[in-house]
Amino acid sequence: MSSEDANILNLRKKTGKLKDKVEGIKLLFNIVGVGAVAVTDNTFYIDRNQRLFRWRKGYPEWLDLGLDTGEDFGYAGSLAASGDTVYVGKKDGHLFQSLDAGNNWQDITSSLPLMFEEFNEIVSVGSKVYVATNNGVLFSETGKKWRVLTDNTSSNIEIVSLAIDGNTVFGASDSGIYELDNKGEWWIISPEVPDNVEELVIHDEKLYIVTKKRGMFYIPLN
Repeated sequence: MSSEDANILNLRKKTGKLKDKVEGIKLLFNIVGVGAVAVTDNTFYIDRNQRLFRWRKGYPEWLDLGLDTGEDFGYAGSLAASGDTVYVGKKDGHLFQSLDAGNNWQDITSSLPLMFEEFNEIVSVGSKVYVATNNGVLFSETGKKWRVLTDNTSSNIEIVSLAIDGNTVFGASDSGIYELDNKGEWWIISPEVPDNVEELVIHDEKLYIVTKKRGMFYIPLN
């Protein structure tokens, strides 16, 4: 191979790599303006224009999963995925489940043992799913049998945001920060919150609390 041929080959390789990068950028540009997003393994789920889409690494396009998410769906906590199991909570209080990565959907609202008006957040880890509503938190390992998670007085706690560290579950409410014990009961670990909680994040043995107007605070977990 001549030096000129080698230069042409190298140029083609570089051009091919650049094309791949450009295609990736175009793909990201095409999903600007999405609502809820969930990621599991190499699979992304997004809500856009009242429809739910799926994209997997190595696939050229987003796939419309055929689920109408509703006009007011696009809030971050309304979508959760783990493995091939996906949960979608609509603003009208209906909970949908897919066990095959969104190819088929089932409305499982009738199996829920709690009356509520809206979802605050849905978190799915492995086979477990936690559904925080404005009237308490629901838990299931199958999506068929559900349990209401209460405190030690059997009172429902409205949790607005959830965070999970291994087998430990934390929740934030207007009355404080809670931890779920091994009996599935909420115990308060901080009786005060500085402002309305937007998000909980766990990092380096600290529970970070993102508030609406007063910034971010943390609680050491050790």
